Amino acid sequence: HIHIAWTPGHHDIPGNEHVDLEAKSAAEGHSSPSDTLPSLLHSPLPKSVAALRAHRTKSDRLRRQGASLVVQLRSGAVGLNAFLKKIKQAPNALCQLCREPETVPHFLFFCRRFREQR
Repeated sequence: HIHIAWTPGHHDIPGNEHVDLEAKSAAEGHSSPSDTLPSLLHSPLPKSVAALRAHRTKSDRLRRQGASLVVQLRSGAVGLNAFLKKIKQAPNALCQLCREPETVPHFLFFCRRFREQR
């Protein structure tokens, strides 16, 4: 049994907003001059995940979208009626044109709607 609850991370903690702003500034590379820091901290901080995401190129996003689509198609958890019916988001599992179950194989190989594209 798993219980998930939302808790406010900054609620009623004095100084927490200021510390959060300083941490974000440091993650963006705006840190104290290195000569004022202990020698262990002279090298720059690693980029945060958010900063790395902000600098993705269009081709990176396309590769990610393609990978996501492959996972959806292989798992069957994709916006086709067979899956949508399972999660109660479609009234039936049938392809509207062919009246066959709208599964990934149907969509990719058999559906008359995409005959020309194949």
